[in-house]
Amino acid sequence: MNSLVRVRTSLDVAEPPHVLDGRLVAFQAGPLELARSYIEDTLYIVRDQWYNDLGRLSFGNEGVCILEYYPGTDTSGVNDPNAQLVTVKGSYEITGDTIRIDWQRNNRTPTVNMKLIFHAGKEYTDSTNGVSPWLQGNGVKFDKFSAG
Repeated sequence: MNSLVRVRTSLDVAEPPHVLDGRLVAFQAGPLELARSYIEDTLYIVRDQWYNDLGRLSFGNEGVCILEYYPGTDTSGVNDPNAQLVTVKGSYEITGDTIRIDWQRNNRTPTVNMKLIFHAGKEYTDSTNGVSPWLQGNGVKFDKFSAG
C-alpha cells in the first residue's frame, strides 16, 4: 500500500537563499507543486469497491463512477427486502490524492459536487494491525471493501 502513495511538498519560492529546517538551502525561483500525496497507480482506486452508509461506490475506467444502494429501512433499521437497487451515476477525476466527483442530481449524496481524499491506511504486519485504505470528504467516509 505505501508504495502507491508518494508524499510531495512544495513552496512558492522567490530568490535564494532560503532557510529550511535551520539549514541554508538554495531553490530555483518560481512556484512548485503542492499535494498531500500522489497516487501513482490510479487503477488501485478504480479496481476496488468502497462502502459506507450511503451505499457501494465503484469507479470505472472511463471516468464514470456509480453509487448503488437500496432505499428504505424497516423499523429495525434493516433494508426493505422488497426495495429495488438504486443507481446514482457520476463522473470523476483523480488529481494527486483527491478524487472529484460530479454526481447526477439525487437525494442520496450530501452534495452533487463531491471531493474525496484518498488515505492509504497502514499495512498489516505480523506484529501490528493494519488499517484499510479509505476515502473521506464532504462529511462522508468510504472504506475499502476487504473480502475475507
